[in-house]
Amino acid sequence: GAKLGLEKKSLGTALYQFNSFVEQSIYRGYQHNLTSDIAKKGFQLVVRSSLLTSKTELNNGRFLKYKAVLSKEIPWVKIGAGIEQEENKTSLLNTDSLLAISFRFLEWQAFVQSADTAKNSFRISYLNRSDWLPDVNGLLKKASVGQSVAANLLLSKKATSVLQISGTYRKLAVVDSLLLAQQPDNSLVARIEYTARFLKGAITTSTFYEVGSGLEVKKEFSYIKVQPGQGLYEWIDADNDSIEDLDEFFVAVFADKKQYIKVFTPTSDFVKTYNNQFSEILQLSPANVWGGKKGFRKFLTLLSNQTAYRIDRKTSNTDVEKFLNPFLNQSKDVEIVTLNSSFRNTFFVNRFNSRFGFDYSYQQTKNKSLLVSGSEQRSNVFHTFK
Repeated sequence: GAKLGLEKKSLGTALYQFNSFVEQSIYRGYQHNLTSDIAKKGFQLVVRSSLLTSKTELNNGRFLKYKAVLSKEIPWVKIGAGIEQEENKTSLLNTDSLLAISFRFLEWQAFVQSADTAKNSFRISYLNRSDWLPDVNGLLKKASVGQSVAANLLLSKKATSVLQISGTYRKLAVVDSLLLAQQPDNSLVARIEYTARFLKGAITTSTFYEVGSGLEVKKEFSYIKVQPGQGLYEWIDADNDSIEDLDEFFVAVFADKKQYIKVFTPTSDFVKTYNNQFSEILQLSPANVWGGKKGFRKFLTLLSNQTAYRIDRKTSNTDVEKFLNPFLNQSKDVEIVTLNSSFRNTFFVNRFNSRFGFDYSYQQTKNKSLLVSGSEQRSNVFHTFK
């Protein structure tokens, strides 16, 4: 390898680097990298680019990647635009027909945001992305075009709390349905993140809430036979037809019966869903504020509690009240497409004492996944005492 760089304090830096890797006739790879960071009179240009050409005993490869962002800072605000591309072309030797792993995407964006020195910041951006995939003739053809508008607000002026609010609207247009099985879609995602400390850390909280819409792929599953003891399920031929029906597999109790594993496979079918993600972690630590006190407050310093709740739910129900409510986790609801939820509460006594202490935990988990033949549900409850 070799590299050459230029630097000027009042302007910036530029660097060219060459790398090679050669292993006889098995692999030959040559990579060119060019990076620069230039700033002048409030303008800033950042460039990252790379070109890799490779040759193996079977394939020729060419991978191009670059990203460039130009911005200008004016009082309180920075405006800018950028472009990014990746192109991976892999073909068999002595042919121009591209293999299925080849792809290309090109995206450009424009944005306005607060200055880098601002404690409270914001950003508004527009992004346009086009994707190319290889067709039956081994040529890259445009498959889809996506557009998105995003806004972000960060309030972090107080050292004890941080609030971040963001939202993104995305529109996907499928140009060639033969190349991309996904359906055209309009999706919206809004997110709130909040962390805070109160009373010298006696109360700490971390909250995450996100709602949006999108598409959920249906899955189908099958059972595959493995060596006895290495699986999880057994087959019981209930109707004596010697056919392994999907409803004839059960969780095996004995090791020698554990001869099957379940394998999930995504399909080309999609369902429109409305998504809700929420997590809350709340911790109470009276010792942080009443350490060294006497009487009842000293007794409270021996106690602490941690509560954590998380849910990731996708539903087909268009009812706004149910869509926005993060506490609906009934897995038997037929309109819930997928569900992953957990609740855990742990109560501590004398948590940090090395001689004596105990804690009690209660945990509940629920899961539901969408299948071609319906859905699969699981729920567990755990009680733990230490």
